[in-house]
Amino acid sequence: PTNPWKTFYQGINAANLAISEIPKVDEGEFPTSTRKEELIAEARFLRGWFHSNIMLTYCYWWSEDESSPYGILYKGEVTTPDNAYGGRLTVGESWEKIFDDIDYGIEHMSKTFTTPRRVSLIFAKAWKAKLLMIRGEYEDALDLVQDCLDALPAAGIAMQADMAEHFKQSWDS
Repeated sequence: PTNPWKTFYQGINAANLAISEIPKVDEGEFPTSTRKEELIAEARFLRGWFHSNIMLTYCYWWSEDESSPYGILYKGEVTTPDNAYGGRLTVGESWEKIFDDIDYGIEHMSKTFTTPRRVSLIFAKAWKAKLLMIRGEYEDALDLVQDCLDALPAAGIAMQADMAEHFKQSWDS
């Protein structure tokens, strides 16, 4: 994107719109009894994903959680002129908000992979594992990576065993 900051916050606003409006839709409008909650979970995960990208790109993500004031400008509701401006969170508060959304998504998203056009539980777990590794929480990250590997959706999908070959094949890997 030409302006990642703007793109991330537009995505957050879209996720917030979904989070605020999906609960207002009648249950009978959804194809299954769980789909409404799954859509909210996808939106919550995406809000966490966008905020984590902002954290990793523009904030002091490596700083001490409580002593660094250089966290994200958190947006937890649809942006209006009344709430457009706000202060930064600390680094620790930022991670807490990010993981709250990602964990909500992991807990409530569909357990089955149906389409690459939507976020999936496997992607959410893999993303959380990445963030945990960045934060040095390797054991929890490893558990999530193993969950992802155990839940791959189809036969024939496997990790590339030879990393040199992985990079040679690039997108075909």
